Amino acid sequence: MKKQLLYAFILLSSSAFIQAQDLGELSFETKSISLGEIPFNKDTLATYRFENTGNREVEIKHITITGDCKIVYKPTKAIQPGEKSKIVVKYDTSIAGPIRKTISIHSDASQPNVALKLTGKVLPKN
Repeated sequence: MKKQLLYAFILLSSSAFIQAQDLGELSFETKSISLGEIPFNKDTLATYRFENTGNREVEIKHITITGDCKIVYKPTKAIQPGEKSKIVVKYDTSIAGPIRKTISIHSDASQPNVALKLTGKVLPKN
């Protein structure tokens, strides 16, 4: 009985391991972008480039973003293995002060949740 349980455990463990290796994987060039000091009311974009370095396609389910940012571009179809893509966000520079934002990527990749950071400072209006 103990041997049967051990075999079942090994089979399930190796099956889960093989499935995890068979998923897509989003590899970002960088997960943190600093915009530096930005003039008040100047259009500002941040581009997060990535590649699917896994073995299966990856679908981005949704993206959540905090505060004064909006998504300008995101992939609308699944990213195939070896394919590169990007996510572009625009920061609202009509408010002076520090920038500390998080962009959360939710997908069906091996790491399903990825947090991207955006920092900088919007200078006061002259």
